[in-house]
Amino acid sequence: MKNLHTFEEFVNESIVNEADMSRQYDGFIVYDNKDKKSYKFRYERGNNVPQEDKAIKALMNFTKYPRGTFMVHGFVKKGEWDKTEIPEFED
Repeated sequence: MKNLHTFEEFVNESIVNEADMSRQYDGFIVYDNKDKKSYKFRYERGNNVPQEDKAIKALMNFTKYPRGTFMVHGFVKKGEWDKTEIPEFED
């Protein structure tokens, strides 16, 4: 019985595994709707939703635009990070 997980542990583990986009993608693209620019950010292993939020907050601080100006607009497939022409955001 020691190896049985609680329901909460099961749900938390499945959410982290489901939200781990780093298995399929090197990164993601955030689109700035006001300036019509795109920026790419790298994924790290784990739940990627907080990583996307952190990237958007960095762009908000840099541009001083509200949250509604930015959205995750696409992904960078594994092995194509250097092949994409979209610039990597550097603060």
